[in-house]
Amino acid sequence: FPSHDNAWKTLSTRTKSVRDYHSVAVFMPSTEGIFIAGGYIDSRSKSAEVFYPKYVFADNRPRVTDYPETLEYGRVITLTTSNNTNLSKVTLSRIGSMTHTVNFGATYREYQVTKPSTTRTTFTLPNNTDELIPGYYSMSVVDSNNNYSQTVIVKVERKL
Repeated sequence: FPSHDNAWKTLSTRTKSVRDYHSVAVFMPSTEGIFIAGGYIDSRSKSAEVFYPKYVFADNRPRVTDYPETLEYGRVITLTTSNNTNLSKVTLSRIGSMTHTVNFGATYREYQVTKPSTTRTTFTLPNNTDELIPGYYSMSVVDSNNNYSQTVIVKVERKL
């Protein structure tokens, strides 16, 4: 679901594996997707599949080279990137924890960036814990061609 055009888009044809009761889908830090299926109806139906979005093979994929390991609410966050001339956003996706095909903690947020130099990128974390609950997240930078960097793991918390 690319948020920039607000519409679902088919990226790959679906396999013939049944994905029902005991199934999991997780995006890895390298940004490949891993889909694992177990069968509720047929317990012999077990499979795993790796999905490679097209940006995994992009020539000039953005890269985060330095970042704070802990992000504080309401603060301006500064990242060092390989080249930020066409970066458009930073994304935070809560680390997956699921059971029985449901991830109750699923969170994905996008933040617009400013670029004070050719290798520094900044964005502001919201001050509202309702928008972004404390915990661990995969963070990526995304360019104007919708190429995602490999993710880095950060902790979002409120310092007292």
